[in-house]
Amino acid sequence: MKRLTQHILNILFPGRNVARSHINALQNHPSPALSHASTSNSAYTYPSHTYAGFKPYPVKNPRIRSVQANQVNEPPQQPQVIRCAAIVVDFDGSLVDTLEHKAACCGQACEEIVKWKAERVAKLYHLYSGKPRRARFNDISYEIIDRPMSERSYYRINERYSQLILDGLDETHVFDGVPELFKTLREKGFRLGVSTSTPPDDIKRALELTKLDTLFDETLGSTDEFSKGPHHIQHFAKLWNLQPSQIAMIGDDVTDVKLAQKAGAQSIWRVGTPDPELLRALGPTLVVDPITKLVDMVELEESAS
Repeated sequence: MKRLTQHILNILFPGRNVARSHINALQNHPSPALSHASTSNSAYTYPSHTYAGFKPYPVKNPRIRSVQANQVNEPPQQPQVIRCAAIVVDFDGSLVDTLEHKAACCGQACEEIVKWKAERVAKLYHLYSGKPRRARFNDISYEIIDRPMSERSYYRINERYSQLILDGLDETHVFDGVPELFKTLREKGFRLGVSTSTPPDDIKRALELTKLDTLFDETLGSTDEFSKGPHHIQHFAKLWNLQPSQIAMIGDDVTDVKLAQKAGAQSIWRVGTPDPELLRALGPTLVVDPITKLVDMVELEESAS
């Protein structure tokens, strides 16, 4: 009788310290009087330490809560078509597939000159992509040696890095359909520009190597004082006599969407980031995948000029 009482207490109060031998005994000889009939409620789940078919207390199913929360917090739908007078596009990741190439070149340059492990540098390059080059290299340096990169090291690494990039860059890096897309957009009357964190001289040469240089009206690279985002958008707006809201900025990364929003431009996210849910949460004006679909998702808004 004492053991039966112990079994019942163990079932009614699962937190009690009951000997495993008692639990095994109950599993091997379950009492019909202790069976539990209410097991059909699909909105509940039960702890894994239940036994003998008995489910002592219900716990709300976290999966169901998660589904309900997702239904409530679903981000607003983006429009299928937007109106703009100009389209400005990032270079890396939007026009060309060069992120891995550039990360490898950065790793090789750092390993050759300051003896940092190329693999680690390449991973950090991904982490800080989208920033102007000097800022990105400083962030990588902080991660490795806890201080900014010295001017001497930066000069030597930057020179080698640029050389490695341009030596390995050609039109095979261009995403399929990109030349045809921007030729069509030009024919429709859109102003076209490139805005990138790549230095001005390097982006000019990169566009030549990839045979994209004739497609755009204006190309802007970045320096410490004049970088992608509000600086570039203000320049394009003044050049073309537009409001920032009449310009759509295409990018594939979190930084691109944030910079477009900060500048007051419309943001177009070209799907391709490693963290798509984060980007969707930022609420870009338009989502395009692949980029070639953009031709049917933009309408020309006449400029004042």
